[in-house]
Amino acid sequence: MVGLFINTLPVRVRVRPQESLRELLARVQKEQSDLIEHQHLGLSEIQNLVGLGELFDTLIVLENYPLDRDAFRGTAVGARVSTLESRDITHYALCLAVLPGTRLHLRLAIPPGSFPREAAEGICTRFERLLEAVANDAETTGREARTTEPA
Repeated sequence: MVGLFINTLPVRVRVRPQESLRELLARVQKEQSDLIEHQHLGLSEIQNLVGLGELFDTLIVLENYPLDRDAFRGTAVGARVSTLESRDITHYALCLAVLPGTRLHLRLAIPPGSFPREAAEGICTRFERLLEAVANDAETTGREARTTEPA
């Protein structure tokens, strides 16, 4: 077999303005842990059971599988891997990939035509501000973050 076996599951997150990011993440982790017995279902099965068409148009991918890049540097039977890269394509209007490594990498993909250019740039700007706010203070609540957001 070549490739990864990936299961995409929709996650509904209720945002509570009074919660800090730390509290929100702890709550979402607990809620998802409570649902683990149901995570064997694939996305198409969930859509069929729910009885709705499209469930969401945004995707966040956390690539948390191990990858030993040094293992590819050696040779086996005269073969050598010279380049290691990946490409992915989704049909979602917005896709955020979180990639592990010595430094965390984030890749935000907004396919042409999904949003007007100004809206796509606005999404990127707000996301950047969100990451800066989190890095500065994970105890800030959603309500506080909105009141301090620059115009």
